[in-house]
Amino acid sequence: MPNGTSVPADPHSWTTLAQLRRLSKASWDKGQLLRELVTPTETYPRRRPLKRPTAAELRNDYAAAHSWAAELFAAAGKYTLETADVGRTTIGSNRLPSAAVFATVEDEIAFAGKSAEAARFQNLAARLGELDAALGSWIARRPLQLLDLGDAAPIAAQAAMWLRDNPAPGIYVRQLSLPGVHTKFVETHRRTIDEMADALQLTAPIDAAPGIDEREAAKGRHARAHDMTPPDAADHNATAHGITPRDAARKDTTAQGVPNRDAAGRNSTASQDVGVPGQELTSPNETDQELTAQDLTSEPTGAALLGDADERTPAARFAARHGFLHPPEQIRFRILDPDIVALGNARDISVTAEAFGSLSLPIKTVITTENLINFLTLPERPRTLALFGRGYGFSALREAAWLRNCNIIYWGDLDTHGFRILDQLRAVHPHVTSILMDQQTLLSHRDAWVREPSPSRAPLTRLTAAESALYNALGNDEFGPAVRLEQELIRWDWALHALPPQP
Repeated sequence: MPNGTSVPADPHSWTTLAQLRRLSKASWDKGQLLRELVTPTETYPRRRPLKRPTAAELRNDYAAAHSWAAELFAAAGKYTLETADVGRTTIGSNRLPSAAVFATVEDEIAFAGKSAEAARFQNLAARLGELDAALGSWIARRPLQLLDLGDAAPIAAQAAMWLRDNPAPGIYVRQLSLPGVHTKFVETHRRTIDEMADALQLTAPIDAAPGIDEREAAKGRHARAHDMTPPDAADHNATAHGITPRDAARKDTTAQGVPNRDAAGRNSTASQDVGVPGQELTSPNETDQELTAQDLTSEPTGAALLGDADERTPAARFAARHGFLHPPEQIRFRILDPDIVALGNARDISVTAEAFGSLSLPIKTVITTENLINFLTLPERPRTLALFGRGYGFSALREAAWLRNCNIIYWGDLDTHGFRILDQLRAVHPHVTSILMDQQTLLSHRDAWVREPSPSRAPLTRLTAAESALYNALGNDEFGPAVRLEQELIRWDWALHALPPQP
């Protein structure tokens, strides 16, 4: 250094015992250490380089360097230390730790403080292996999930094995007679059961069975890729006047197998080892394959949003993949014309999608709204029907050919996902028009704006020029960050004025 200035030691740049332990815990959190127990590689003995004091730092702060080295030497046991000769030409030879070496994965697991968890994992893995050795591939892919499942894992495995042995059973899930396997269990663990079934080589019959074309096979693969939503929370067997299993003020798009509109934005995939000077880089094949937040929120394509009605919800897709029966989808509507008689004096009616498609009513206008209260309070109008929307779930309307002869009006939230739903509805019925989804309505209700948690920026091709301009403006935050106007917050007098003149 100029003028003989000494270099101050920087203990913070040296790999400490705590940092070394964090590296091992990071490998645990990514499933690497558990995976090594069941599918050993050539990773071990594993050498983790250590950032150590330089000769100048050793000379300028010998006490700090000595304390750093002493801590690492004292903790040795689950690891051994390689050393390097430092300072020979300045203050004399000093042997400092240069790398920590774990002889076995068991040693590193113990160093990370996870021996008890590893023993439990090995017990669970052995139990699954006794059921069927083919489950080993699932264990290696989802080691942390196996640990989280605990005793539920062998039960899920037995369900998967039953599916292998009983293809297309033609019964309801409720009718399964397996110990511990009931409807709620399948709802909670259907993703795991699906993956285990794939490990038991059920993928090949699904994807390549005679008589199933590539479109159907692709549909099955896509359903598996996106069936990550939580179990449906309510029974879909709605009665003629029953409240649908949706919140009165918000759309439950998660139940439709698409991103939850109010979920947080996407997270990145599994994190890599904490950056510590001197550590080795994690190779790509070591990255964890556990479920990530992005798996849970990735947006399906339009084809997935508008798939067959019987395969739109996660539970329905599971039933369709494995040949179970599933309750038919319900469509709820109100007849706004008091002179039209359908079911006696019934005005608020729920029917199956198949029955809805066969209706023959003197209807000329259909108003679709996503909000229950809006649906219930739309005023009487001649030859008009109100339809309670279900987020992205318009697949059931595809077969209702009589709607093609009606004026269909869509009223959704004034946010990016509201326009996405409108765009998808037009994929089924291109002549749909929108109301209360315009810039004037938005700007006239500034006091009611809220924040849209996860705005969409997907390209939409079925919007009008004005709708597309507003969609892009919302997505680009031209009115402010993630502006959203929920339909239930629009003044009722404003909403009534926006309805088209009565025929």
